[in-house]
Amino acid sequence: YGFWHYAGSHLLSAVAACAFVGATVRLERRRDFPSAIVAGAFLGLVSLVRWQDLLMAGALLLPALRLRRERTPLPRVLALAGALSASFAGVAAVQLHAWASERGEFLTVPQGSSFVNLAQPELVKFLFSGFCGLLPWSPLVAACLVGLVLPWRLRLPRSWALVALAVLAAEIYVNACVADWWGGSAYGARRMTSTLPFLALGLANFLRQRWLVATPTSASWRRRLPPALLILVCLWGTVTAQLYRRGVHDLGLVFLGRMSAGALEAEVGESDPVAARHALGFPLNFRLPDYLDAEGPRAVLGRLLGAVLITTLLTLAARAASRRPPRRS
Repeated sequence: YGFWHYAGSHLLSAVAACAFVGATVRLERRRDFPSAIVAGAFLGLVSLVRWQDLLMAGALLLPALRLRRERTPLPRVLALAGALSASFAGVAAVQLHAWASERGEFLTVPQGSSFVNLAQPELVKFLFSGFCGLLPWSPLVAACLVGLVLPWRLRLPRSWALVALAVLAAEIYVNACVADWWGGSAYGARRMTSTLPFLALGLANFLRQRWLVATPTSASWRRRLPPALLILVCLWGTVTAQLYRRGVHDLGLVFLGRMSAGALEAEVGESDPVAARHALGFPLNFRLPDYLDAEGPRAVLGRLLGAVLITTLLTLAARAASRRPPRRS
């Protein structure tokens, strides 16, 4: 999404979520006013990019529990909460002002009151449908979720796994309650892109399991398993990217010869199994068009911005992962 639809919210929502999670880790460790202000500001940024991602505020429960365990005086706890709330309100007020100007209300659902029906989630379709379903289009998410329930082997407290599971469950439920749970003309479950940092925690823990970690004396299959998994995920990504580029949004057409659950109501993309399978032709075309200006300077600048953001995010993640753990006294 960062390259194909760089003007959309998908890449920015992932970056904002990573910044918020990083700020929350900092707040949990330092528990000072600058950290509280930064965490509140990044939570406000998360809400500006995608309002549904306010669900990530659940991560703030971790520094709150840390303060309680340390029996921090109540006045200081209230002062930290006030600093965080004021910082959040200062950033989020931009969105409230925009809604008031456009809709005449400070709190509203821009797509209309019927856009989200929390009483009727399409959970099965959202998770498993070949039509933009989360797991068929992004099977790596399954490994991330499994990693959050396996024995914990990261330096972060185990409570981070519980919070990540809670946030992911809430995001899945809300996205399944949206009228167009498939996300329109989407590549997979596009509204889950902002959950990147929570999925990354699960994947990191999954890859650190003893049965998967390779050592000099490990059997050859154990040394080859992580690279093999990565190769399979990349190959599947090229297949789904090729289908998406050719206007195919339903994997059921290609692999089952029929439309998947939910595809009929959407009326999006290809509906003929023969044409869908023909769209899987190789070699892949890596030309990167954009819906704004496929050949103009805006497209070049947009892709450059996407490349810079992605490179920065990966570099920061690599630096954080390569840091040595602090020595225990």
